[in-house]
Amino acid sequence: MHRFYVENELPSEGVLLLQDAEIAHQLRAVLKIKTGESVLLFNGTGFDFEFAVKKLGRDHAFGHIVGQIRNQREPGRIVMLHQSLIKKNNFEFAAAKCAELGVEKFCPFVSARSVKKGIRRDRIEKILKESTEQCGGDRIPALVAPVGFAEAVKALPKDKNAENILFDPTGDPLRHAKDGAKNINIFIGPEGGFTEEELKMFRDAGGAIHSLGPRILRSETAAIVAAGLFLTPH
Repeated sequence: MHRFYVENELPSEGVLLLQDAEIAHQLRAVLKIKTGESVLLFNGTGFDFEFAVKKLGRDHAFGHIVGQIRNQREPGRIVMLHQSLIKKNNFEFAAAKCAELGVEKFCPFVSARSVKKGIRRDRIEKILKESTEQCGGDRIPALVAPVGFAEAVKALPKDKNAENILFDPTGDPLRHAKDGAKNINIFIGPEGGFTEEELKMFRDAGGAIHSLGPRILRSETAAIVAAGLFLTPH
């Protein structure tokens, strides 16, 4: 069943007038939803709401909420992906796939060897929303503004419930997450990798440096593999 994110509050049951031109267009012109057919709505509250469509307008959809289902697809830990800015298409690919895996927050940063210096925030936010709709997740990942590498490292938590990991081919292979760690900060470098100065800065801040195996992965591939280590069942 197709899913759509809505920002407003949803009733547990009863009549609903959904005033959202984008969703109305998708239902009417793209999916060609017919009267009586249902879609799922969600708003990050832990439930999917089954919405039976009765009438579609150009900027609204009218129908009934006929039931709600608790969403149990969110992971048991919080993973924040600190991704160095890379080429536009590659960054967007990594964002889409890591959102599907369940990354909680995307934290872009500019490192010494970054090719790009900024992102199209509206474009990335749209990708994160659509990926969450598609994969069945409940919470759309947050996106923060890009910062410099030093600023990103300085802001890292140092409590016992957090684990801060930078992935680089020079590190030791990662065996498992730290016991009790619920908040994971993952750092992935740019196409040219991290500099020695950046690796030292991360170590001095108390972070761990690990590799993802003997092969050299593209930045976007490394982001997906690293996120999957913490977000997929083993």
